Amino acid sequence: MKVNWPFAICPLRRALPLRGTRPHLSPARGARRGASVWLLAIGCWPLRGRSADEIPPLAPLLPEIPPTFWEQYGLLVSAAALLLMAALAIAMWLALRPKPLPPVPPEVRVRAELEALRGEPETGAVLSHVSQSLRRYLVAAFALPPEELTTTEFCARLSANEIVGAELATVISHFLRECDERKFSPAPAPVPLNAVPRALDLVAQAEARRREPRASVLECGGPPPLLPGADEVPKSQRAGAVRNAGATARPPTT
Repeated sequence: MKVNWPFAICPLRRALPLRGTRPHLSPARGARRGASVWLLAIGCWPLRGRSADEIPPLAPLLPEIPPTFWEQYGLLVSAAALLLMAALAIAMWLALRPKPLPPVPPEVRVRAELEALRGEPETGAVLSHVSQSLRRYLVAAFALPPEELTTTEFCARLSANEIVGAELATVISHFLRECDERKFSPAPAPVPLNAVPRALDLVAQAEARRREPRASVLECGGPPPLLPGADEVPKSQRAGAVRNAGATARPPTT
């Protein structure tokens, strides 16, 4: 199928005025129409001499588009970001969490509690605090079972403890019973009990009683306690010290 060039450029003929005639279009409109005709002619120029069934030549193939960065490493980047956020959260939690307080010895804790009650009127609440503080100290100091016991049951457990001893157990039991009598008494006692000073004195006697087994072990020739850093001494030096001690303790032969 050939291109009908006369038909294709017929608008150009209508746009251009005939020779010897006056144009029936305005100059601006005629210029626009002439430009459109020339553009149409330029666009149809490659089709000259070709049939309608003929396929025009194809453009060369473009190179394959490479995958983007996120297509290649998006999963790895997301996993690394999640791990980093988790590590930061754990580090912040470890840095901001409250640090555990060092354990307070029972004798220090009971003395602080009793000193806070010094000078208070000996009401039922104050006497209850004094007796409870003393009982908590005895449970922690002499490894008594931490159970909710009555005063009679607690005194029986205290008397059965060999480290406390019968004499100290009797004095402590008498003091605890006096506190119970004053707490539940309907009328105030004419003479103060002096609960806080007496409790502090009982704590001092209990501490002296706790030190007695250690002193008795040393007097009986038991092994002395290891000093801090004794494990760092070489075995050869420790063996030499043991030999020197044995040579010193061995009686001279005649």
